[in-house]
Amino acid sequence: MDEQRPPRWTRWFVWTFLGSFLVCGATGLDTWSLTGFRLFSRVRVEHEVSREIVAVDALGREHQLRFARLPRAYQGSLTVVKAFGSLPTSGRVQVCQAWMDAAIRLGDRATSLRIYRGDRDPLPRKGQRPAAPVTKTLEYSCSSSPATERSNGAADATP
Repeated sequence: MDEQRPPRWTRWFVWTFLGSFLVCGATGLDTWSLTGFRLFSRVRVEHEVSREIVAVDALGREHQLRFARLPRAYQGSLTVVKAFGSLPTSGRVQVCQAWMDAAIRLGDRATSLRIYRGDRDPLPRKGQRPAAPVTKTLEYSCSSSPATERSNGAADATP
């Protein structure tokens, strides 16, 4: 049986593409053309809500909480972050404390966590006008001492 093989350049391209795809998947790189496809995978809405979780040190300096550094169980927290605003108060306390405890166990010198809500109206846009900037407001804050939990600037009673 006479077997025809694809041209050498085709085999090289396929192996290079598959290798790049596997490297991106294994290392967590989110290169649009190989992995994320976020350009077309999200529905664009008139009003977008985002959240930013920051750790605060004893001097009040903020730095973003990097979930990729946390244990594997915390790395799927994107769903929890998106739904944070709809959690009951007890759920917010538990989630915030869990993130705080995990960050401290990994050596983060945070004394509290702040969860900011970002609101933005990306549509409608006219011409080449840039999208509206994000309006950032403090939605929730917790510290290593549960007695100081705060939500929308008002003290919460801990359950």
